[in-house]
Amino acid sequence: MHKQNFNSFNIAVPGKPGIVFQKKSIMKELIEKLMAEGLTEAQALKAIEVIKNYAKEKIPMFGGAIDKMFAKYGPKQDDDFMP
Repeated sequence: MHKQNFNSFNIAVPGKPGIVFQKKSIMKELIEKLMAEGLTEAQALKAIEVIKNYAKEKIPMFGGAIDKMFAKYGPKQDDDFMP
């Protein structure tokens, strides 16, 4: 497994040039919380994958929504750790 890239990103404020807020990725925040509880990064990533798959298995009618949620907040393209 390769190192994941969960960076924060900047949000510009419309009509306020020069004002930018930095927003941390929700997935990065979740990984950091799991790591703060003693999991390694690899374990945290695996835990998220297990939770995603469990939710899709138990609530199949929401499988598409679950995929979209993880796609929205997870890493993009090459960094995607959740098939």
